[in-house]
This record gives sequence, C-alpha cells and structure tokens, in this order.
Amino acid sequence: MYLRLFEYALNSVSGERSLKQYLLFFPGFPILTTRITLKAVAKHAGVSYQTVSKVLREEGQLSPELRQRVQEAITELGYRPNVAAQALRTQASHLIGYSWCLDRKNHSSYIMDQFQHSIVDSAEDAGYHILLVPQRAGHALDAHFQELVLGGRVDGFILSSIEFNDPRLDAVQRLNVPYASFGQPNNATSSPSVEVDGGEGIRQIVEHLIAQGHTRIAVIAWPTHSRVGTERLNGYIQAM
Repeated sequence: MYLRLFEYALNSVSGERSLKQYLLFFPGFPILTTRITLKAVAKHAGVSYQTVSKVLREEGQLSPELRQRVQEAITELGYRPNVAAQALRTQASHLIGYSWCLDRKNHSSYIMDQFQHSIVDSAEDAGYHILLVPQRAGHALDAHFQELVLGGRVDGFILSSIEFNDPRLDAVQRLNVPYASFGQPNNATSSPSVEVDGGEGIRQIVEHLIAQGHTRIAVIAWPTHSRVGTERLNGYIQAM
C-alpha cells in the first residue's frame, strides 16, 4: 500500500502536496517536512550563519550565552546537518565499509552477530555509520572496492571472514585505505587485526579431556581451505 502511495506521489504533477494529503490517512506515518537550513537557524537565533557554523564545529571565540542561544534555536527548529554538504567540505563520507563472505547455507553465528552489533555501536559512538559490502563470488572485487574508495563512499574498511590469501587484503592495501580485519591473515602480525585464538581454545579443551582420563579423542574438522578450521585442528594436534 505504501509503495503504491509513493509511486503515485512521484508520478503526480503536484507530488509533494498529494503525498502529504494521502499520508494524513495513515496515523503514525512520518510526514515529509522542509529541510531546516543553517540560515534558518541563524535567523531564528538572531545571528549570522557563520556564527551558527562555528557553534556546530565548536570553533571560534564565542560567549557561552551566544552558544546557548544558537543551540536552543537548533533544538527548537529540529535542525540536522546536511551530511552530503559536510562530505563535500571535509572530503570524508563518515562511512566504513563492512565486508564479509556471504554464507550460502544461511548458518547463524552468535559470535558474528555480537561482532556486527559491536561494530555498529562503536562506529556510531565515533560519528560513523556502516555500509554493508558483502563479498560475492564472481564479482570484480578490485573494481568494486576502487569505486567505493575513489568515489568517496567509504573512508575505510572492516574485513571479516578472513581466509588464507584473502584477495580483499590485497585490494585495500593497493588502495592505501585504512582497514582492520577480524582474523589474522597468513600470520601477518603487521596487519591491523583482531583475532580469536581458536587453536589455543581447542588445545585446552583436548588437554582437559586427557586430564579426565580420556584417550580416544576424535575431531570433526572443517574444510582444509578454512583458516579458522586449520587453526583449531592444529590446536587438537598439539594437545594429542
């Protein structure tokens, strides 16, 4: 129903007015409003728009009373900075690309769920947002990453699901863009990464079983191409 409503509004000669009229029939649906500009805030506060800009950037020698008056005007009018304009001025998108390998079998992972929630929370605390960049088989990875970086769509990358000789690492390094990975690639300690020591965890589990008197301990291993699986299998072998 909503989709048809928007289609009608977009195709209508007086689309904006028609959209607002139709939205009145849907309680709770957000009504589109006019964007509040910097100049509107300045007029409401009785100052220049340069002063409002200084307050927003926390610059300049302004009195506490003047800053408070501007902040009150911002709150009363519901002003929100134009992110696109800020990106043009600062040459920063405040977006971080999050790249992971799609799981074709739709397996869920508690650890990855928590990791992804933490990424979003930490990014927002620092004034950033996350742009999802799934790694798809058969897609031109270099061209995709290059488009995101050179087009100013992302300021850096977080890479997860890291495997042996992961092509994404070479791609971000060639672009000379900030990145960090969840998983240490090929034991490259110089690469910025966070790692879970799965090998050590399996080693301790097996040693605990041995201490309980068990001697016939089997392991169901992951595929040989799996970096995480290989590390866990090595932990099992070390303990045995």
